[in-house]
This record gives sequence, C-alpha cells and structure tokens, in this order.
Amino acid sequence: MSLLNACRAAQVNEVIFVGRPLAAVHAKQSRPVPVRVESPFRSVTGNTVHVTWDRESTIAPKQSYLMYGDREPGNSVVRLSHYVLENDRTAQIAIQLFTSDMPQRGYVTLVGLAEVGRHPDIQPSLPLSGLKIRARSEGFVRDLFTQPNGTFYAAGIPPGRLELTPALPETLKVFDPRNLAYTVPADAADKCVLEEIFVVSSAGSTTRPLPAGPRR
Repeated sequence: MSLLNACRAAQVNEVIFVGRPLAAVHAKQSRPVPVRVESPFRSVTGNTVHVTWDRESTIAPKQSYLMYGDREPGNSVVRLSHYVLENDRTAQIAIQLFTSDMPQRGYVTLVGLAEVGRHPDIQPSLPLSGLKIRARSEGFVRDLFTQPNGTFYAAGIPPGRLELTPALPETLKVFDPRNLAYTVPADAADKCVLEEIFVVSSAGSTTRPLPAGPRR
C-alpha cells in the first residue's frame, strides 16, 4: 500500500481502526468476531468492535491489525474490506497518514514526499526531515512539516489550484519547480494527490530535465 493507496482507502471506507482480535479465525467468517480497539481513526467510539469478512483468510488473537470496513445495517457489525498487520510497512505508512491528517470526504487530500540528492535518477537520495512547506489553495493555507521519512500530508483542501512553497535555504533548490503546483478540478472532490519534491544543490548542476507533473 503506497501513500496514494492509503489515502484512497480512507476515502472509501466508513470505519478505520487498529485492533486486536479476541478470537482466532482461520477461514471465511460470517459470524461476528470481537476485536479490541487499540487506535480508533474513523467511526469507532467503543473499546470493542465486532467484525465479519468475506474472503478466506486468517487473523490471530495475539496480533494487531489495521482494519478498514463499513458498518452493516444497525451499526453493530463492521464488514471488513481489508486488513493488514500493524507492523507491516504498508500499514505504518497508512497509520502515519491517518494520525497526521485523516482524509475528509468531499475534499482533496495531499500526500507528499520530499527528498534531497544529486538527481532524481541518481542514488542515493535522502528524505528531507523537518522541512516547512506552505500549502495554499483558494480559502486554504497551511504550513506543513515533513516527517523523518520525508512525507507530508494535508487534508480538507478545496478543489482549485494548489501551490506548494518549501522553505529551502539558498544553497538548495527544487529540481523541477513545476511539481509545486497542481490544479484540482471542481468535480474532483475526494481526490488524493501525490506531490514529490526533489531538492538539489543550487550551486550549479548537471541535471537534465525530467517529465513534469506529480503522480495521481
């Protein structure tokens, strides 16, 4: 699960939480299984949630999982659409996003990655930690700070032109400034936008131009 996949999962699932099953199940499960809630992210208020799922799979009572799903009629049971072990790297990416800024339905969510190096095609590159980035759209202004792994997030952005301004020292510059702006169409609410900012030295460079534009 990439940054974009984590964002998109949050846009389509009503219930998101980290939980530990109170019983082991080793097959397709139609009877509700109790799960102790460890970290609620969306639409969970109690300490226990009962879940079901449709696929052949196994959950273990001594493991914690990041779980996604929707409530069945009556709101007493959650039918899972997906779950992954909490300590899995993909789950950690999603949890960091949900902890920082939970995607909101009806708005655009920005997820990003800032790195520094000689050139996007030349390794190694390093994440930019603690970089201040101002995100601005119509009626929206927020200062973001990159995580130790270089990621940054912002939810609740209205559609329109989105501009990013990183606070870089004079010795550094953005490799391709065209990646700092993106227009979100008015009919693209619930969209997840990925912006990748690659930074190089401003004191001369042998870099060659790359195709512009963030991945969607």
